[in-house]
Amino acid sequence: MVKSKSKLNFLAMHCPKCQSTKIIKYGHTHYGKLRFRCLDCGRQFVENPSTDPIDQATRAMIDKMLLERLALAAIACGTLRDRNNYRCFRKMVTDVC
Repeated sequence: MVKSKSKLNFLAMHCPKCQSTKIIKYGHTHYGKLRFRCLDCGRQFVENPSTDPIDQATRAMIDKMLLERLALAAIACGTLRDRNNYRCFRKMVTDVC
């Protein structure tokens, strides 16, 4: 008996980075939410994120505080309204530095 190769089932959603529709399921986050991956750009994302991205005004303020050499914990306490955004902030800082 010969098994046929299964075709990829693309989901009816768009990648937040490149707007492609070639999206596949890519496991779960450690919180149990479904994770997806774009086959065109490789971006991984969840459908309804619980945290909002950091806006441009807050990013500009963080950049100024980094130039003044403030501690990362002080910057996070002074600028982030949601404690869950701290992970996003840490990722942004490590990408910049």
